[in-house]
Amino acid sequence: SKGEEEDTGPNRAQILDAPQQRYYEDVAEEVPSTAISDTELSFVKDQLAALKKFYPSPVNDSWLRTRFSEWSTIRRSDVQLKNQADAETFLETFHSPFGNGFWSSDFAYALKGILPDLSSNNIQVWNPGCGKGMESFSLACILKLRYPDGHIKIWANDSDIMAIANAPNMVFEIKDVPDYCQTFLSKGRNGYVFNNSIKDSIVFEYHDVTIENTLPELDIVVACDLLSFLPEKGQNKVISDIGEKLKQKSIVLLGTNEIMPGGAWNSVGKEKISAFVRSDV
Repeated sequence: SKGEEEDTGPNRAQILDAPQQRYYEDVAEEVPSTAISDTELSFVKDQLAALKKFYPSPVNDSWLRTRFSEWSTIRRSDVQLKNQADAETFLETFHSPFGNGFWSSDFAYALKGILPDLSSNNIQVWNPGCGKGMESFSLACILKLRYPDGHIKIWANDSDIMAIANAPNMVFEIKDVPDYCQTFLSKGRNGYVFNNSIKDSIVFEYHDVTIENTLPELDIVVACDLLSFLPEKGQNKVISDIGEKLKQKSIVLLGTNEIMPGGAWNSVGKEKISAFVRSDV
């Protein structure tokens, strides 16, 4: 999930066959430099999709263009992604902090500070692409602190069946759990576990979010670094579902380098938090 699956990926010959390579070389010789940059960027987009299942789209276009400019300065004439290692290096600055672990205290409290006042104590949350579950536990704890009287239900989905199966029963060392979560821990036989107030607020489910999402009306959506690792058709499906299910005065949290595309959303995030509300609110 979230682009973390190991994938040997195709080799360079599969990415650019001989005719494509000759075409690229011809283009580099004949086309003005600005057009060459556009052509090179187009090749990089194709290579990111093939090598790392990262799908360029309006969701990540701003980051991608900035990163490509940096990459061009670093690599000079050798900007193409020859293998999976190149693609991983290119994507190093994309991933959100703590994407597969607990949120840091600074990040969690900053998010708490922008969470809106809600019209009901029944708080419905969608967390697609929850990975191993630490993101969902982080989210549950910070929601309990922000809405102490709230009845919180988090629908946590992931397509990694092993991760999602193990998530509810995870055991932790106290030193590995951030301070804002420690209030909600209980000492077990083999370590610390989250107490029932947290466990009962999260429904972990194996699910492919690009198919059908049967959800209640939502107050909050947390989908960090999920959209960019879905083909554009899948991205559009999830964005459409969010738009359809999200209540007024509710909030969407995406990855640090992702945005909600189109004119229907206003940014309310700060620093490393990429958060959006409807523009018609």
